[in-house]
Amino acid sequence: VAKHLGTEHHEIRFSAEDAIKHLKNIIKSLESYDITTIRASIGMYFVAKYIQEKTDTIVVLSGEGAD
Repeated sequence: VAKHLGTEHHEIRFSAEDAIKHLKNIIKSLESYDITTIRASIGMYFVAKYIQEKTDTIVVLSGEGAD
């Protein structure tokens, strides 16, 4: 799909161990101990971390939490 649309695609992989290692930072960033919120935010945390560390992008509109 990325090739067809002419867009750049990145794959971010993380393990359960990675999620556990970063869990305190995820909870701190969310300011919530709600398990559903935490579970739903783990993937987005690693996407945001990748963007911050590997790109010059400053703002990303994802639609997550828009409601």
